[in-house]
Amino acid sequence: MLGTLEQAASPEELYHRPASAFVATFVGKAAIVPATIEGTEVQTPLGGFSDPRADLHPSGGIAVVLRPEDVEVEQEGVPARVAEVVFDGDRYLVRAFTERGLIWTTSRPDPSLETPLVVRVLRGWPVPSSGPTGI
Repeated sequence: MLGTLEQAASPEELYHRPASAFVATFVGKAAIVPATIEGTEVQTPLGGFSDPRADLHPSGGIAVVLRPEDVEVEQEGVPARVAEVVFDGDRYLVRAFTERGLIWTTSRPDPSLETPLVVRVLRGWPVPSSGPTGI
């Protein structure tokens, strides 16, 4: 059986700059969300962010890789409910559900299960949209 090499790169590049949604989910925790790009503005169902590299990607539909550190617990943003909390050294990894689906984020204080949260996207990495996304 023959396979396809998706990306040959260092572990750091695979994590921070994956070439595809498959690579992003193969290395580390990630949510792949649909997005649109207009100029340097990226819009997702969880909110938008400015990205100076965004104009390198085609305008219109694309997907964005969101790592736990790309999504922040905030006072304003998208409502979410805590489903799982995992201790990860100096922080907690939080798996939460929004009305659009599952998202990973990080938190300094330990949020309890079923706690309502509000999350906001800080940044992400655009990848080609290749079918269903995770949110």
